[in-house]
Amino acid sequence: MLKKTLLLILASALAAIAVANVFAYYPVSISIGATEPPVIFWEGTNAGQPDLGETGGTTNTIGVALGSKNTSVTVTVHPTYQKTVYKDILRINNTDTTKSYHVYIRVSDPANTAIFTTATLVVKSGTTTVATIDLTSTGTTVYVGELTSGSSWEVWLEFQVPETATLPATDTISFELIYTPTAETPP
Repeated sequence: MLKKTLLLILASALAAIAVANVFAYYPVSISIGATEPPVIFWEGTNAGQPDLGETGGTTNTIGVALGSKNTSVTVTVHPTYQKTVYKDILRINNTDTTKSYHVYIRVSDPANTAIFTTATLVVKSGTTTVATIDLTSTGTTVYVGELTSGSSWEVWLEFQVPETATLPATDTISFELIYTPTAETPP
């Protein structure tokens, strides 16, 4: 009986080893047809306009530097104590004439709460607020809304700086604009 049990264990072990050493390969072909981006950034009406204060003897402006294909942007602003609002500094545009896209924002590097009691990105369509995103927290993906074909949204920024903060102070806030033609939440 012990001999039969040992033979069964040995046969099972050999079968497991034999299966683990067999690999089947199936061919797969992926066809990639890269396309122009349907959702891009444009400068808002206040990009390049005068901002508060000066830096190194030069008057500050609301800086909006678009990437070469309008799929990235660097914004530079100069808020001060209390509440500062930057109106229409950036646009999010759907250049696709046939499809709508669902848009999300994910904050990857939040505002320093030692400087800002609030830092908010406001997305507007005309006079209607589409979404308000808290830029002081990270890790969450916020659904902005459905950007219909051929339309655009304005981006506003709002900052609140308490008088207890020491100015001048610098900070960097980073977030991702995510869009998809489906209503599925991005990973």
